[in-house]
Amino acid sequence: MQKQGNDDDFKELFAQHVPKEVERINRLINMLINYTRPIRSNKERVLVSDLINDSTYIAQISITNSEKINFKTDRIVQAYIYVNRDQIKQALINLIMNSIQSVEEKLLGNYSEYPEGLVICISSYRLNKQICIEVYDEGGGMTDAELKKCIEPFFTTKAKGLGMGLALTKQFVNQNLGKLEFESRKNEFTTIRIVFEEDIE
Repeated sequence: MQKQGNDDDFKELFAQHVPKEVERINRLINMLINYTRPIRSNKERVLVSDLINDSTYIAQISITNSEKINFKTDRIVQAYIYVNRDQIKQALINLIMNSIQSVEEKLLGNYSEYPEGLVICISSYRLNKQICIEVYDEGGGMTDAELKKCIEPFFTTKAKGLGMGLALTKQFVNQNLGKLEFESRKNEFTTIRIVFEEDIE
């Protein structure tokens, strides 16, 4: 700033890039704080469809190529889980945001290859007395090696990824006695599934 502060080109680049990087650092710090923060045990009975509706709405706001992303939901009407609502909503938002970023990167500069666009689907269903919440996308996918490392802090396959989303998601799911399951094929798809015991009154 001292050396180039009067240069108009420098000022323009500074104004363009620095705020974005400050925001990126801020997000990373917040993720680290959440990753190390002790769990608050304020669990409650949560309707799964409400959880999906809230998370999907928040994540969809960030989509930049909405005409090329086919966003679908398929959820059971009445199913409850006993969890910390805020933690599991944040975990689900992290998964949906990962899918959005993966699909957007795959579409970047390749619109003509996908005339019908690409799919992101959020679904929920019962399986063996458990409730599964699933996020599927037709984004860049992962290799077997990447799948093994994807929940490690700071590991990312995305150009703009921070590498904390899945690590934080796994922590939140574990703290709420759930399971996280992965399926993926490079350049084809990724499916991430959160599994909880159903809360039946």
